[in-house]
Amino acid sequence: MIHEEEIKSIEYLLKEKKIVLMGRGEHITVIKKILESIGCAVWRIWDNDINKQGGKLEGIPIEAPRAGVHSLFVIIYSPRHWESMLNQVLSLNYMERAVFVLDKPSVKRNFLMLFRGKALYKKICHQHGNGVQVFLASGPLGDYYLLSLFFREYCHMNGIENYVIVGNSKGIGRISSFLGLSPAEELSAYDTAALEAFWKFVGRREDIKIKPLTIWQGDFRFNTCMIRQKQGFNFMDTVRYMIFSLHKGEPCYPKWQYRPERAEKILHENGLPRGRTVLLVPFAYSMASLSREFWQELADLLIGHGFVVVVNAVGDEEKNLLEGTYTLSLSFPDVMDFMEHGAAVIGIRCGFFDITSQARCKRIVLYPPKASGSISWQKTSLDFCGLKVMGLCDDAYEWEVKDAEEIQQRILSIL
Repeated sequence: MIHEEEIKSIEYLLKEKKIVLMGRGEHITVIKKILESIGCAVWRIWDNDINKQGGKLEGIPIEAPRAGVHSLFVIIYSPRHWESMLNQVLSLNYMERAVFVLDKPSVKRNFLMLFRGKALYKKICHQHGNGVQVFLASGPLGDYYLLSLFFREYCHMNGIENYVIVGNSKGIGRISSFLGLSPAEELSAYDTAALEAFWKFVGRREDIKIKPLTIWQGDFRFNTCMIRQKQGFNFMDTVRYMIFSLHKGEPCYPKWQYRPERAEKILHENGLPRGRTVLLVPFAYSMASLSREFWQELADLLIGHGFVVVVNAVGDEEKNLLEGTYTLSLSFPDVMDFMEHGAAVIGIRCGFFDITSQARCKRIVLYPPKASGSISWQKTSLDFCGLKVMGLCDDAYEWEVKDAEEIQQRILSIL
């Protein structure tokens, strides 16, 4: 994923500097450890997500990018967003010599990625047999879940029996077993990008059996804006038609069986009242989030009306920063059982709601307002990837957040 040698090569530039990291949480954790191994401490993490600002990652404060920091040195790692991050730092009047982009694209780098991807593909074929169909996936949990709904039908229609799913999608490591998808192997972001580079160079050859599943992620730059203008076209159609070319066939949902005894056990072990517990879902990775202040005000309001509020936080990236709330760390089957005994589930639109759409509960899904400067005819996220629009469930309350107080009152009115 990240070249340790590349980081160590700039050690001389880091002396007596306030080191700031920019990028995804799991990448920052790796970079931090490498820097510590050469005696360099990270001063801050810069992140534009207002929901993360004010928190910490492994003890390092997270804040918005800002001007006026003396002796600053910024290290950026983001295969997809490095250029916008670099431009943002430069716009704050820092010199370019105070910024270092790890794994920055270049002709040399592209050749190295191509040959690394070729070697990786040969290794996969050696492990799973020549002729194996390699499905390449990256991106968030929800996308991986939606892909799984049509995956078996695609394999059946095309007579594919020997396959392997690889990539750095969050879903490969976290929900492949829940979805019954195997074999599936998690790759680093770097190796995933290498396979992408190899596919783009030789992917049309008949002897190269690689199929990218998430063509809107990574370096593919799939133009989602253009398909959003089509009347009646939604994100589920993107998967059905544009990925798998299936003109018929219904989604095949994972086999989940409600276990009331498991739900009762979770409630009992955590001292949570049945029917009076609200689950908040404040984490989003592929859509703009809402501020921590928004969630704290909502939690305080619910607690003030006699509800118990919990947050299900799983993994290093998800930290419950809301005061007065309880923290759970449940798998998706367990959290779905739990949802059926709660008062409601309230959260930002994210993959969580795709994956748990089969659970019977009162769910309130919030969407950030359409960003200023968006193309006027482009659909909102609610119109394009709403749960009802995609047919995932018919009982969701789905609202675009324009006024926090109004949303709070609407929530109270249905609880």
